[in-house]
Amino acid sequence: MTNLFQRIALALSYIKGPQVVDWVAQKSHETVFKVFGNAQANPPTPVRYNDDDEALWNEFVDQFAWAFKFVDTAAAKQAYVDLSKLL
Repeated sequence: MTNLFQRIALALSYIKGPQVVDWVAQKSHETVFKVFGNAQANPPTPVRYNDDDEALWNEFVDQFAWAFKFVDTAAAKQAYVDLSKLL
C-alpha cells in the first residue's frame, strides 16, 4: 500500500478494545492533522507529512511499539487479583 496515511488508518481499524480506544482515537486525530494540518487549532497546525511519506509510517510504528511494548496483560490481571485479595 503506497498511501501510508491509508495504511495507518487500516492498522488503527484493527486495534480494538476498551483499553485502547482512547489511544486509537488520539492517533487517528494526530495522523489526520499531520497530513492535512489543522487550521482551527490555536495556533494552527501546519501540514507535516505527505500521505505517502515514509516518515509518517515510521513515526506511527515507533509510537505503536512504545505504547504497547511495556504492556503485560497477564501481569496486570495478576496484580488486580493480588490487590483484590488484600480487601
